[in-house]
Amino acid sequence: MRYAATLERPLFMPGRRPPPPTPPPGEVAAAPVDPLPDIQLLGLYGSADAGGVIARVDGQVRRLRLGESVGSWAVKELRTNAVVVARADDVRTIELRRSTGAPVEDTVAARATATASPPGRPPAAQAALQREIEQARERVRRMNALRARSGLPPLAEP
Repeated sequence: MRYAATLERPLFMPGRRPPPPTPPPGEVAAAPVDPLPDIQLLGLYGSADAGGVIARVDGQVRRLRLGESVGSWAVKELRTNAVVVARADDVRTIELRRSTGAPVEDTVAARATATASPPGRPPAAQAALQREIEQARERVRRMNALRARSGLPPLAEP
């Protein structure tokens, strides 16, 4: 929450509480940040003895080979749908989970199905959408002609 302090202590309330006391410096040492909760496993590559993982670490996608480390955690073992990481005596397993989201569709086709003319749609908007779909189909036809000359399979039309 961006305004948690304002919600906890509203500005113009007669019973506004003072801010919580801050500990004196040097009394509380900052705990080292554990990078493991921020790791999102995206995929595995290679074999169990010579592969690695593709993971999002602190918002950046990285390839981590077997034996490589992130912070104090090292990649120890690769399994079918998981990776085992270890730090001293602490061993954890991060599982690769399948996405439940729908596959990404062509944007024009997706927009056309999402905005299929409901009753009361203005004819001008429907005509503009139809023109956009026809332009997309024409672009795909031109690309298919170029692909056929190169010996590549054609793309599906929207």
